[in-house]
Amino acid sequence: MGGRSCHRHPDATAGAVCRHCTRPMCVSCTMVTPAGMFCSPECGLLHREGVAGPGKGKNAGGQGAKIAILVLLALVFGVMAIHLLKKRVPALERWDLIERVKGVSGE
Repeated sequence: MGGRSCHRHPDATAGAVCRHCTRPMCVSCTMVTPAGMFCSPECGLLHREGVAGPGKGKNAGGQGAKIAILVLLALVFGVMAIHLLKKRVPALERWDLIERVKGVSGE
């Protein structure tokens, strides 16, 4: 934990982080369950019920947007790679979306 102290016991070194609220906690505060380690029964219950922790709302930190951008980039690069490699690998010609789009717009 890098010397962090427990959120309830400032003089105790934190050995774990609550799975729900991400607060550092010492050994005496740690509540171990099959779902993970929690700092309190409330956090364990909230986690089990699917209630978001502090700062963990829907798409917290833009995580969903980052994943969507990465997926779109992978698709664009994939389409471009197929277009550029079709002459070396003739089997890729049927998957060349760029030529299909050019053919439709040219008609």
